[in-house]
Amino acid sequence: MIRLIAERRLCNKSQGFTLVELLLAAVLGVIVIGGLGASLLISEIGLQRRFESDKNLKDSVTRVSALMQREISFASNIELPTSHSCGGNTINNPVVIIGPRNLWRVTYGISSPNPVTGWQATTLVRCGPPYNSDGSFNLASNVTSVVIQNLTTSNPWVREINTDLSVTASGTVANALSRGINITLNLGNAGVPFSQSFAARSSTNPYYSMGDQLDNGGSFTATCTNVTSTPSSVICTRTTNSKPIIVGGVLTTDNDIRNHFYVPSTATNVTIVGDSLYEDIVYLPLPRAQYTTIRRSASSGSANCDRTSCYLSGGGQAITLSNINVLVFPDFIMGI
Repeated sequence: MIRLIAERRLCNKSQGFTLVELLLAAVLGVIVIGGLGASLLISEIGLQRRFESDKNLKDSVTRVSALMQREISFASNIELPTSHSCGGNTINNPVVIIGPRNLWRVTYGISSPNPVTGWQATTLVRCGPPYNSDGSFNLASNVTSVVIQNLTTSNPWVREINTDLSVTASGTVANALSRGINITLNLGNAGVPFSQSFAARSSTNPYYSMGDQLDNGGSFTATCTNVTSTPSSVICTRTTNSKPIIVGGVLTTDNDIRNHFYVPSTATNVTIVGDSLYEDIVYLPLPRAQYTTIRRSASSGSANCDRTSCYLSGGGQAITLSNINVLVFPDFIMGI
């Protein structure tokens, strides 16, 4: 009997664990699981940080692209020189955005040296007039500021101008009627690199294009007939565009004829007489606000301009107009 009881006790002991063994196993399990949990948590935090970093970069690109698209939409010209001096800084691989009548210039590019002190990796800067609180340019000032960081060290951005059917990565499109640009930003120098692209296009308003082309070095040899323009410094050129029309069921063409008068900023007293048979457009060198007097004639009081007579003065200029349809200021178009 005693032997049977001893065998049963040995059997029972071999089939279980002591309390000390169970506690030790539990402690070891907690340590292992805790270590795995901590490792997963650290990995999750790292992934979250990289996700936030990439998201912030993409948000920055969205804001920068929206700003550039807005400024380019107001531009009369886009240039891609190899470098440009702005605000005392040398900017490499820039995009130079030129406003109507050269009233303002905004330059985006890679500042030299780079990165700018306090910023990470390669930085893209903007140099030009800042914005007033109402969203207009402060033309009395010129500042340089970082607009995006963490561009790749090699090939940080790609710039391509589209004019008509051609694409170029350098030069100017001052005289192109269609001015567009494609930009690719290569980002994520501190992590996994990625690219983001956007496109922008400047205004192709034909009323602006003539004066802008002249201001950017364009020349026009065509002259106007049946018009009087004094002094001789006033440029007048005539454009003729053939438009298809149907007359009596037959397809033919009609000539859309316009006279374009360009008044230089150096002109003081100017008299322009247009052609009563065609549309006559006058391009003025100063913003509308600088002409303090715009009325029917120099002595007409407050009477408004009309097709037969208009008088403008301000900014050292006095301009008398007859047979004119449209006045084009750098910042405004006025039909009369």
